Amino acid sequence: MKKLLFLPPLLLIYSGSCGQNNGDLPPFSAIAPDSVFHYPIDTADYLDYHRYIYQAERYFLDGEDSLSLKVYWKVFEAYSFIFAKDAAIAAQVAAKQDSPRLFLCLADRSFRSGVMLDCLIDIPILARFIERYNLGDTLAVMNEAGRKYYLASINLEQKQHYIQRYREEQAFKKAKVFEPYRLAVLANIDAIRQDIDAGSFPAGRIIGIDDPFLSPERDHCQLSSEVTLISLYHYPCSYSELRELLFEEVRKGNLHPKDVAFIYEYEKELSKNGHNRFEGRCQPMDKESTPVYIDWEEPVDPRTFPAANAQRRAFFLPPVEHSLRKKAYAEKHGMRLFFGFGIGFFRGHR
Repeated sequence: MKKLLFLPPLLLIYSGSCGQNNGDLPPFSAIAPDSVFHYPIDTADYLDYHRYIYQAERYFLDGEDSLSLKVYWKVFEAYSFIFAKDAAIAAQVAAKQDSPRLFLCLADRSFRSGVMLDCLIDIPILARFIERYNLGDTLAVMNEAGRKYYLASINLEQKQHYIQRYREEQAFKKAKVFEPYRLAVLANIDAIRQDIDAGSFPAGRIIGIDDPFLSPERDHCQLSSEVTLISLYHYPCSYSELRELLFEEVRKGNLHPKDVAFIYEYEKELSKNGHNRFEGRCQPMDKESTPVYIDWEEPVDPRTFPAANAQRRAFFLPPVEHSLRKKAYAEKHGMRLFFGFGIGFFRGHR
């Protein structure tokens, strides 16, 4: 008990207050019986996870912050592993709702998922919120504790192994020496396949997200595992060869659906531009393959959205219009709602 005397006052309020019956959330009895809250979660299948997260996002986009946070809370209580970006987004919704206690609970979930305090402070809505309630010292203590929990939960040896592989691949790429680069990419793909077979897909759940200390080359505030995913992006046959394995990793919670969709879209672009340097590895994808619009640089004809949305459903992703709503919402409220590789158009947080 004496140790608690050294904690910032708000942390004393926060400590032990993040249980299922959080007072800042509406009770189940306030929710219609046919709502999402009464749908049982299958925690063995992460497709339910993504369905719930989509519903949580729809709620806050519709101005129903309390219902959104209730969904986030249900998901975070149900699953042993949550994607770092979802915890960071939920924390922003709590700040928008002006709930310091719930924000601290969700900030704790973020830290325990690998998010760093500087990433949260870099988001305008959170920077203002933290300053208004003088939460800096409280969050610093929480960040340190959450960081220890996070590092103990991942395989640091495997992570460092892939960081070294990533650096070798990138060095050959920057030097523009193609044959060593090609061999490095193929070796990294083989290593990923071996880890998939061993049940340890090298991404967020197993090796965590990119780290400012271990992999400073990557943007750690993207809350993604680019040191491994980038090899899948660079290999022009990842989707063609590994499609079934990748979707299985999505179901297990080892890979986010957006990452599989981006691998598909990236391979489509490589096919369009020609990737004969890996000749013989796979057949080029149809140049007219339907896009999914994870990212784009030029104006897009909305008439193409129905086809894109049908393709998105195959990747367990919400429609393009949902992403456009999130972009506008983020810009209006000073939030960051998009993370990971390939989100230039949707960044929407500056």
